[in-house]
Amino acid sequence: MVTIPGYHAPGYHLAGYQPAVTTHSPVTIPMQIALTEPVSPAIGAMSCALAAKALVYGSVCSGIEAATAAWEPLGWRAAIFAEIEPFPSAMLAHRYPAIPNLGDMTAIDGSAWRGKIDVLVGGTPCQAFSVAGLRKSLDDARGNLGRAGDALDRVPHPGGRTTAMTRNPYRLDGPALVSFSGGRTSGYMLRQILDAHDGQLPADVHVVFFNTGREFEQTLRFVHECSVRWSVPITWLEFDPAEPFDTSVVGYNSAARDGEPFEKIIKVRGFLPNPTMRLCTHYLKIKRGIAFMRDMRGYAEWTRASRTKPAWAVRLTRQPTMRRAKASMMKAT
Repeated sequence: MVTIPGYHAPGYHLAGYQPAVTTHSPVTIPMQIALTEPVSPAIGAMSCALAAKALVYGSVCSGIEAATAAWEPLGWRAAIFAEIEPFPSAMLAHRYPAIPNLGDMTAIDGSAWRGKIDVLVGGTPCQAFSVAGLRKSLDDARGNLGRAGDALDRVPHPGGRTTAMTRNPYRLDGPALVSFSGGRTSGYMLRQILDAHDGQLPADVHVVFFNTGREFEQTLRFVHECSVRWSVPITWLEFDPAEPFDTSVVGYNSAARDGEPFEKIIKVRGFLPNPTMRLCTHYLKIKRGIAFMRDMRGYAEWTRASRTKPAWAVRLTRQPTMRRAKASMMKAT
């Protein structure tokens, strides 16, 4: 679910996280833009090739479709609308005749759209929470429409599990590198990625910890414990100019603890890190990730997932092709 209603509304699911949210207007949470299943015929004459590249969304509480007015120029396409009021419904039928208006959002069978929609968007009524209304909160039927939208997004699975109508943003299409920093937010990210893959990562999704040699011992233990308790391989990497690709693969017991990688990069570069030359980030982390994925694993291109704030968000970036990566590294050095 990617929308959150008005004042003091309970937060809704993003891969299992339920933050308390206070906001004036609906918020759309960015999700991984990907579509792996056929889209609805409601998209009309758009070719399958275009549909496979564009984000497909479902809209509830659609009104006259502000979301479509903003997103259509970006190439994103609506699969469904859900509106009950006569005037906006007539407007939708006139302007978007190929897209079905399913009417009452509480009566939609979400299972029919499972896997076919990347984002579910909508702004539920705010009167139950607004100072301009009676502020009955969840005692007002309108205040529970956000929950109805969440229920629509979380549809039953034939095997008994509950799955999302929209695509899980933590489900990665490999090849991918998961940058695990050893903190709580990256631990949360990794747990969600594991859950999105039913506890078992694909062979081409690699979890990597970049050790600078100046980490707290508690951080090293946390990385080790996550690997052991969750049965997920975590590759520990350090900068070492004596090793192929300037990269050494270590582990919990052999990891540097006295700043050795940091001292080595200062010796190689001949100066201390500064605001314009971030030796630690660039050489001890970014380039080690490129060396691991490109030179050690042989990938020409991959997705990099790293934690960001707030804790439930995940940043997905596409690493460059092999040629672009080499050019970038040569320019940096």
